Amino acid sequence: MALVMMFFAVLFGLAVIQCWVNVHEWLGRKARKLNGLPKPWWEASDDEAYKWFLRYPDHRIQMTLDFFPYSVRIRKQESVS
Repeated sequence: MALVMMFFAVLFGLAVIQCWVNVHEWLGRKARKLNGLPKPWWEASDDEAYKWFLRYPDHRIQMTLDFFPYSVRIRKQESVS
């Protein structure tokens, strides 16, 4: 009996996590659509994205930690300034 309850507890826990991921993705898609941004086909770190936007600047994206919160390069530049 305990094994069955544990199985359903794990199953319910995984369902809750999957729902959270789905909501997170849905909000991201909605935000991209409202800003006119394309769907990303791959994932990049903040430092890789920062380097890409330095090569291909976009007036809608500011090079700050607000847009690249996990970028090590921007943090180093701000600590030097």
